[in-house]
Amino acid sequence: MNTRINFIVVLYSTEPESSKTLRSLSNVDFAKYGIDAAYCIQDNSLSGFDLGSIQRMLGPVNYYHTGENKKLSAVYNELIKDNCNCDYYIILDDDSVIDDSYLLSLLPFFKSNVKVAVPLIKHNGDLISPGRISGVRGHALSESDVAVGVVKSSNLVAMMSGTVLSRSIVEELRFDERLNFYGVDTRFFLSYSKIYDVIFILNTTLEHESALRDNLSDFNALKRRLTNLILSKVYVFDDVKFHRIKISLYVLAFVSKRIITTRNLNYILLLKTIRSIMTKAN
Repeated sequence: MNTRINFIVVLYSTEPESSKTLRSLSNVDFAKYGIDAAYCIQDNSLSGFDLGSIQRMLGPVNYYHTGENKKLSAVYNELIKDNCNCDYYIILDDDSVIDDSYLLSLLPFFKSNVKVAVPLIKHNGDLISPGRISGVRGHALSESDVAVGVVKSSNLVAMMSGTVLSRSIVEELRFDERLNFYGVDTRFFLSYSKIYDVIFILNTTLEHESALRDNLSDFNALKRRLTNLILSKVYVFDDVKFHRIKISLYVLAFVSKRIITTRNLNYILLLKTIRSIMTKAN
């Protein structure tokens, strides 16, 4: 019996024909890997795209469009709930390329009985996922630090793109809808590690864009993203003792380091987030 997988892809302003993810999925012979593929496309753009163009690319698709940019956490929860006739879900951004290497890496995971799997993700040659959490701070890992296969889940976090979720885990663990975009993945993996002590690292690597690492010359856009990232920590780490104080200290250290390394005093504007951190409702 084939493994049934629902691929969840969220489109923002990218047309289906321009999405690396949708193009790559449309070129895969899933039958070769014993996979029955279905597609859940969330169109978060304002005007929406033509459903017919998506169907021509992929085949059977459940397409969702409301005309609003919905919370990513709510989108995941709604699509999973509405598309439960599967064995696994694979969550993808609209710029991830799925190829033979990725699909081959799924086979040992399916046999492992582990609930969740994540790929390695790189940006410009640097490993950006998975990583480790210490207190309220994230730490990058080198490739030599990451073993493929079954590993301990404690304090391990990852980006959501390329993540494989068993149907059983999404029945007991929802995405935290207090979070909009940043922190959705981190909160999920930290919550998962409190339930299960192992996770599966796929023997494959995805390339990924990073708005926080690119286009650093547009400081206003970067400031908005960093502000959202910082404030998400209030919810992500709300079970850490004195988490608001620790996040505030993190902001002080982060701003100081950025000013020194970039010689850009504008980073001092991020100190305004400390007041929000200390007063943000739960």
